Amino acid sequence: MSNATELLGTSIGLGGAKIINDTNRHNGKYRVIHALADTVFDEFVDSTLTGTITGITIKQGTSIGGHVTTIKLISGTIIAYE
Repeated sequence: MSNATELLGTSIGLGGAKIINDTNRHNGKYRVIHALADTVFDEFVDSTLTGTITGITIKQGTSIGGHVTTIKLISGTIIAYE
């Protein structure tokens, strides 16, 4: 499967999705994270990310793509696409 095909499938939810709105640690293989409400991450592990987005408010409607394996929220609601 090409990267473009995989990204398209992920963006329309073909790999499955999980709504996260608690402060538990969630582990998985997430490709796209979409903020359904203003969200602050306590933990955000992405093998493609240099730096950190923890403690920063991610505005509602923002999407982040990558290879996310761990998510833990301080506040907010996201949908994590696999």
